[in-house]
Amino acid sequence: MAVYLGYDVLEIEPNAGVQREHSYTRSLARLDSQAGKLRVSDRSGLPVVEPTGFGWLMEGRTEIQTYLDFLAAQKGSLVPFWCPSWQHDLVMSVDLAALSVSLVVVKMGYTQFMFADPARRHLAFLLDDGTKHYRKVIATAEGAQTETLTLDSGISVLVPALSTMLGFLRLVRLAVDDPELAWHTREVAETTLDFVELPQEAPA
Repeated sequence: MAVYLGYDVLEIEPNAGVQREHSYTRSLARLDSQAGKLRVSDRSGLPVVEPTGFGWLMEGRTEIQTYLDFLAAQKGSLVPFWCPSWQHDLVMSVDLAALSVSLVVVKMGYTQFMFADPARRHLAFLLDDGTKHYRKVIATAEGAQTETLTLDSGISVLVPALSTMLGFLRLVRLAVDDPELAWHTREVAETTLDFVELPQEAPA
């Protein structure tokens, strides 16, 4: 299993046949004096994203053992790990040249709304040949139509804009300690994992 900044990366591509959803929650405290306005205090200042519906279809004992090893390594919901969003969170405007650290994306408010959040500085480059690269954004510059994101290091190969899925790499944990594993046959099993994002634990 790949490791990025000290945490394992779950690189399994989710089953597209399982509907994936995201819910956003906040840790709120209700302050009610019974004699005036009801006040609500946001304890953390950050929403917690809870991605659900990560379908994992395992065919063969080797893939099943990979899942069991992953579950054991994370000790249920105890140990955090990285998981790509598996969606186009950012759209590359031009190809990223080999070893270049200047990533140009279509303007979507990343500099204004997301860069300040350490949990949104980690990116997953998923190439169409199956290779995956993970980088951290260390600076941004905003233009009229594009934004230039400076990466902490370059990638050794050309990253084509048209065929690369560029999404956020999220630090998460399992929502439950022992996810249900459904056995279709002795050689085929399936599970659906739910995660809880840990935005305040993501490396800054």
